[in-house]
Parts: sequence; C-alpha cells; structure tokens
Amino acid sequence: MTKTRYHLAREYNASVLADFKSGVESMDEFIHNRLSVFLRVYNTSRFYVLKDVDGLIVAMFVVSCGQLFLDEDCKEDLHMKFPDIEERPDIKDYWEGGLFPSIEINYLAVHKDFQNRHI
Repeated sequence: MTKTRYHLAREYNASVLADFKSGVESMDEFIHNRLSVFLRVYNTSRFYVLKDVDGLIVAMFVVSCGQLFLDEDCKEDLHMKFPDIEERPDIKDYWEGGLFPSIEINYLAVHKDFQNRHI
C-alpha cells in the first residue's frame, strides 16, 4: 500500500475551488457561488485546502474565530470535574465573564472522489 502525502495550505481566493466537487449539490453551490462573499463579510474567517502530491484539492474547510459562552451551570460542572480550573492561567482571564475564545469549523467538504477513503 502506497502512502499518499498531503499538504494543507491557507487559500485566499475561492477560485482555486472551481473544479472542486463534493457531490453534495448545496455544498458545491455554496463553494462555487457564495464562498467568496462569505469570506468578505466574515473577515475573521479563513479557508484551507488539503492537496495531494499531484496538487488535486482533496478537501476544503472554513474556520472562523468565535466565542463560547459558559453559563453558571456549565461552569459548575467544570468546577466539579476540575476544582482548580478557574486558577489556570489560560482560563483565569475568561472565567468570570464566561466568554472563551474558540475556533469554529463553519464548512468542511471532501472531494467526491476521496469520500469513504482514509485521508
């Protein structure tokens, strides 16, 4: 079995996906007709492609900066599991307000020829 190598790259122009087909009509319509607008409107969003050794785009995904809100019940649950959680340096600044930075995957599509295969 030959191992295929892949390369992940951030892209700036949705036109690189002109020949990309996921096989899901609504996703392909979004990618080809609305992705550019989405990226302009939501300027905190970035999109990436996964390419094989021949340069074929195997998958694409869009990530955005976001925030998670933890209400008091969530914080209480976390505190029970991790009693010192609010003292951790990476959490301390966010604990009181309950807003934590996050990265969200907004869209993820795999080229139709690579679906149901190990990538």
